[in-house]
Amino acid sequence: MINSNNNSDNIFDKGSKLIRDFCENFSNIINNQLFSNSYKNNELFGKIKRVLKSEYGIELVTCPAGSFYMGSKDGEIGKKFTKELLVDTGISNNFLRVDNKEFYHKVTLTKDFMIGKFPITECQYKSITGKNPSEKIRGVSEKDSANCPVNNISFLMAKAFCDNLNKKLEEYLPDGYMISLPTEAQWEYACRAGTNTSLNNNTNLKSETVCSNLDKVGWYQYNSSGRTHSVGLKSPNNWGIYDMHGNVSEWCLDLYDRDSEDYPHQDAVDPCFLEGRPDLTTKKYTRVHRGGSFLAIAFACRSADRGYLNEDLFFSNNGFRLAIIPKINI
Repeated sequence: MINSNNNSDNIFDKGSKLIRDFCENFSNIINNQLFSNSYKNNELFGKIKRVLKSEYGIELVTCPAGSFYMGSKDGEIGKKFTKELLVDTGISNNFLRVDNKEFYHKVTLTKDFMIGKFPITECQYKSITGKNPSEKIRGVSEKDSANCPVNNISFLMAKAFCDNLNKKLEEYLPDGYMISLPTEAQWEYACRAGTNTSLNNNTNLKSETVCSNLDKVGWYQYNSSGRTHSVGLKSPNNWGIYDMHGNVSEWCLDLYDRDSEDYPHQDAVDPCFLEGRPDLTTKKYTRVHRGGSFLAIAFACRSADRGYLNEDLFFSNNGFRLAIIPKINI
């Protein structure tokens, strides 16, 4: 006997999925068109972009205001896992069961922003701070590693770097903008560049550990030889941004709270998880870092993956990428 209720439910589910997929694809098309228009007309950021490139060698890419789907769909390889903390601690790897809250939801960013074409490199960091905290690469001179992303960077070190430049270059910034780390939503938007797959080259993972699709866009445990590599050697995303997958894991502004519901379950506008906290300058918090690293296996390098660490700590896989974003009260 045919159950008409079940059939109608199935038809409804399939129809809902088709509508959602259409909306995702349409949103991606619109975002790519917005990027094209914004790239041609980015006078808003013209002064600061020229100064950062000429004075410090830091190149920026304009990311247009728009909407995208943040997080990962159920069933994405790597979303549910026994997470391996691939950090250079000198002790055996630890395994923790982690729910890193990749809730799939629509995010709208209402203003254009800019983000580094590459992560901040060793030579850029040293030219501004006078120091190079990066772990020395065996058999490679500091001169030869100058274009590798700086590592051994805590959130507080990354924020201090951005704050220093913000103070120095304030006169060149557009009204209402600041030099900063990106928010978590801005980082993922820039990483995806109009894609909704696990990786920003329009492909998905084939395995949680080793993946040939990831080889094309990032340095991770199975192709890095246990070290960072010069930026820009792998393929960029659709917006010309490099090294968003692997090499170093990049700090974001957002706090991470395992017990909080602040990471959105539903549609969100300009989200940044900082509100309603005590003085951020006196209490240490856990912060989000994104993108995986040269030490990570494939699942941790996905566009949606979320790492976290105390803001005053660092390992050899922690680095950062500079951004110019609408001012946030931090």
